[in-house]
Amino acid sequence: MYSFLINAAYLFLFNFTSPFNFVFGEYIWERFYWIPFPGWIFYFTIAYYAGRHYEAVIRFIQVYKNWVIVAPFVTGFFLLYFYHSGFLVIHSSKRIDILVHTLSVIAFVLYFATKMKSIPSLFMVINKYSYGIYLLHTSYISILIVLLALLSLNIGIFTILLLFIVSITASIATIYYLNRFSFGKYIVGKVDISNKPKTVKKTKTILVSDNQHSS
Repeated sequence: MYSFLINAAYLFLFNFTSPFNFVFGEYIWERFYWIPFPGWIFYFTIAYYAGRHYEAVIRFIQVYKNWVIVAPFVTGFFLLYFYHSGFLVIHSSKRIDILVHTLSVIAFVLYFATKMKSIPSLFMVINKYSYGIYLLHTSYISILIVLLALLSLNIGIFTILLLFIVSITASIATIYYLNRFSFGKYIVGKVDISNKPKTVKKTKTILVSDNQHSS
């Protein structure tokens, strides 16, 4: 709760106030406030708590499963309403209402993850390349937006889907090919790109009979 209040108060300051009149004030209010830890502390707290008390979290989600299933759609509706009504028009993930929406999505994903008998291979691939995707996806989104503007191509709501698929696919491809070079891991993180199946080294077990012990 404390981390939520700290995070919410921090974002409230930058979401609903004007930049202070000093050097770099505009830049801090527009971009730099994304970086300091108070803007992320709630997510780290949730991750720690969910990992530390995983069984309790899953039980809670299962008990309130109806709310968990509905919550992302409700919070998503308010995100869109606040944006299109002009109440909160910041175009980034560092919005105060994103805190609640993110929490609802995490619970939603965890609930359905518990229903899976095995982890889909697509999820494993994304997990494997997740760090590099985080680093690169915004660059590819920016490039694609510029290309769409230059081509005067407007595909409406499908633009979101296109940006999502292309940015992730391009990021994974970049990570894969950069990791083929020795310096690649220093740019996008180290990823095991070998297709060789992992082998388990067998240890030789020596059985000693009772007669050998007595001798």
